[in-house]
Amino acid sequence: MAFALPSSLVSVCDKSFIKPSSLTPSKLRFHKLSFIDQSLSNMYIPCAFFYPKVQQRLEDSKNSDELSHIAHLLQTSLSQTLVSYYPYAGKLKDNATVDCNDMGAEFLSVRIKCSMSEILDHPHASLAESIVLPKDLPWANNCEG
Repeated sequence: MAFALPSSLVSVCDKSFIKPSSLTPSKLRFHKLSFIDQSLSNMYIPCAFFYPKVQQRLEDSKNSDELSHIAHLLQTSLSQTLVSYYPYAGKLKDNATVDCNDMGAEFLSVRIKCSMSEILDHPHASLAESIVLPKDLPWANNCEG
């Protein structure tokens, strides 16, 4: 029997690029990749973090405000972290070089309308990725064979 989790359980609240809080120095604009990095450059390794649901409040607007505040804190933290890890805010120029152009790292704020335990404890938990992670992300085609 086929099983699919309803996609209506997931909604993308915000999708943006977070830039470093200070510019990358011009002398560090181009970052040469190591041999190992070059051999792995066609692989995209996804990273997703899940945070516990904020306690339900009587008023949805307060809950929404608190979720927005948490997302803002995470965006600020990422912006500050990208200063030290500037290549992650850039783009591959070629197989051996990252253009550290301060373009930013993509940040998605996603709302899931059930508990994560309901998804992970489900008999078809291996299908959880299809509902929890948005469909249009680059890791859908992370290897070129």
